[in-house]
Amino acid sequence: MQHLKVDTLFLGIAQLSRQSSAYQQQYLAETLNMLKPKVVIPMHWDDFFQPLNQPLQFLPRLADDTPKSLNLLIQAAETQGTKVVLLSEPQPYLLNSAFASQSD
Repeated sequence: MQHLKVDTLFLGIAQLSRQSSAYQQQYLAETLNMLKPKVVIPMHWDDFFQPLNQPLQFLPRLADDTPKSLNLLIQAAETQGTKVVLLSEPQPYLLNSAFASQSD
């Protein structure tokens, strides 16, 4: 993966907070840090059991501490200048808009 050029990374973060600190660091090192995307979009942070016509909600705390998982990702992304985009509404998101304010 280290030779890939990635503009946008859709990264699964479900239950990241439930893993050991060593696992969290390795996971982010082997994905976010290795690929160095301009934008990272967290996936699988929402409650899969909620109807899709309702606003997205975090997974129940019993399953994951989603705010902690998001904060781990945000902190790692900030250190390398990667923008984090949270898709929280069932609406289209133009990927080009994520790059408009960034330079290569």
